[in-house]
Amino acid sequence: MKKAIALLLALVLCVGLCFGLSSCEEEKGGTLAEFTVVDSPINDNVWDMYLWENKIFFGTGDGNANTGPITVYAYDLDTKEFFESGVLKEEVINSFFVIDNTLVAPGIDSTENNNISNYNTYENGEWIQHRILTNTEHCFDVVSYEGRLFYGVDADISYSPCFSTDESDKDLIRHYFYKDGKRVTKGIESARVFDLVMLKGKLYAIMSRDASSTLALEVYQYNEENSTFEYVSDLGSQARVASYINFKIIGSKVVVNDRIFIATPQGYYTDNMIDFKSIDFGGEYVLDYCLDDNTLYALCHYPLKSGQYGTSIWALDLAKDSVDFERLVYFESEYCCVSLVKSDSTFYMGTADINYRNDKKGIVLCVEVTEE
Repeated sequence: MKKAIALLLALVLCVGLCFGLSSCEEEKGGTLAEFTVVDSPINDNVWDMYLWENKIFFGTGDGNANTGPITVYAYDLDTKEFFESGVLKEEVINSFFVIDNTLVAPGIDSTENNNISNYNTYENGEWIQHRILTNTEHCFDVVSYEGRLFYGVDADISYSPCFSTDESDKDLIRHYFYKDGKRVTKGIESARVFDLVMLKGKLYAIMSRDASSTLALEVYQYNEENSTFEYVSDLGSQARVASYINFKIIGSKVVVNDRIFIATPQGYYTDNMIDFKSIDFGGEYVLDYCLDDNTLYALCHYPLKSGQYGTSIWALDLAKDSVDFERLVYFESEYCCVSLVKSDSTFYMGTADINYRNDKKGIVLCVEVTEE
């Protein structure tokens, strides 16, 4: 595991140092914005933020350091105060999402014994750990499909990187992956399903199975009749991939209007999980997507020669058939913003020290956008 993560960090450093961008604001458009810093108790990288019941939940931690447990902080937008929503026995929380009206956080387990991994649900004001995924260490993603919960995991002793259970956490089934009639995960312990995607009523798994690199990605479609996943496309040959987020290759994904938008941190979209088309963000890297009503927002940045970052928020009007994002606001600061949520007219951004360039992490910024 540590060899793969070391490669991830090396690629992150390469991307950050070798592709510093100069910006031409006149060409990119957008409004120069002022930001404020929200007083926060968080002292760790904020890999993900999620707005749920008018509270922002923060995913933090360090999967490389194999530490834990971690405190899941939340920010109440009514009281404007932070509180501890609970403590999870995980290395890192990379993502939140809602399944059946319940907030869910998959678990990157800190026990390091390859025995069992978890997913976590937030119910009645407390986190509940579901420790059910046997003979595996990490759970990366969870979706609900056809009355079952599917889990993207690292391959267990039977070389299965995807499990499912019924929605009461029982009847655990391992699903195997096939390409050209041959089982591709047999004997490859490094196989991992980092992302599960539902698009146009079909379930897909995005898997890495390269023993020397976690950045070679393939897409597989679920075959209900055989309870297996079948090869669809080679995502790695189409998308430029260099993870900025701890234990996340696809930093962010949003399915809307029969398309999925992904950040790698290059921007791509597809409507069939076969052909992935790039999105023009003016040379900036996209770190996160945020869906609000009928607009999809993209959080982008570009490292500056000064050591600071240029940060932009781009907007896509989903009422139009276009996939052309327009730059809404931008600012320059010492903070590297990697996660985004929007509440009313305010954007909140979580920060991380992704390239070990400074210790500016755990900071929460906000930008107010006034409608003209």
